Amino acid sequence: MKNLLLIIALLFTILTANADANVEKYTTWLGVKLYFTSNGLRYTIKDNNKPSIRKTFTANYPLALGMQVTVANFSLGYTFGGTQQWFNSAQKLKNSSKYWGLELNYMTNKLVFENQINSFGQFSVNSNCNCTQLVSASKSINSNYIDPLLKSFELSSNVQYIFNGNKWSYKALQNNGAKQVKSAGSFIAMMEYNYRQIRSTTDYIINQTPTKTDFDKYNLTKKMQASSPSLSVGYGYTLAYKSFYVGGIAYAGSGWLINRVKILSTSTSNDNFSFNGRLKANAGFNGKRFYFGFSSNFATINNNIKNELRSNWLNYEYNFYIGMRIATRKLF
Repeated sequence: MKNLLLIIALLFTILTANADANVEKYTTWLGVKLYFTSNGLRYTIKDNNKPSIRKTFTANYPLALGMQVTVANFSLGYTFGGTQQWFNSAQKLKNSSKYWGLELNYMTNKLVFENQINSFGQFSVNSNCNCTQLVSASKSINSNYIDPLLKSFELSSNVQYIFNGNKWSYKALQNNGAKQVKSAGSFIAMMEYNYRQIRSTTDYIINQTPTKTDFDKYNLTKKMQASSPSLSVGYGYTLAYKSFYVGGIAYAGSGWLINRVKILSTSTSNDNFSFNGRLKANAGFNGKRFYFGFSSNFATINNNIKNELRSNWLNYEYNFYIGMRIATRKLF
């Protein structure tokens, strides 16, 4: 009996070591990553009673510099924003958007906690409604204009469970905190909370002409916000060859979305189901000390407001990064 227990313990040790070897070769005790990012936000609202009526708000930040510091399983990143001009060729507008971002993450083989804050300012507006703005009263139907008074704020937090964390490393793919040795994938369960807000400091998000009824009672809206707890399932996969890798993750889910709309000084609310999705893609070189690569991230939330308005939030970002591990710990 004693020999049998020793054999079982020995087999468990061997299997665990092989699993770890399949996942990652070492983990980062201290690392620094610099990244260049281009990101943006697009918010669209449509009148459900008049499907052709819509209004789109776009903020884009062409190029920003960010830095991330990793200490063991924790990472802290900040994107140094400011104000940058960009040109939207489709709308033939030259706009200046403001941006800054902050993220704090904790990642292990099985569990992931991510927290992110984004802030955008100064939007370009494209509409085919009979809407005017106080800052540009001459603009009406099918108008394109710049609204410097619009601002948005976003907060996102999630916890994820990696089912096959002994063979596939989320940490290796997303922040190079470890190294994927062999190709593998895993299903993911994610619980997420999102808070998003877009508002105008002194003007209105929707300000239609008095004789028109586009967007109906949502005329003179100053702020729209949405908070949503949600559950999603995803699948991630990394194709690894020596120190090179290509990988991605796709999520889909649903949640309970709480809408708040401020019209003049009156606030109304509406709760309903929302549908959300997220795509992440990464490719690069992951050496023992140095690594570099490219990543992209897309996230969207769709919902209805009292079956009268349909809204869509779309966030996107593209990153090129280079980093160095100052101190590492080998796993085997």
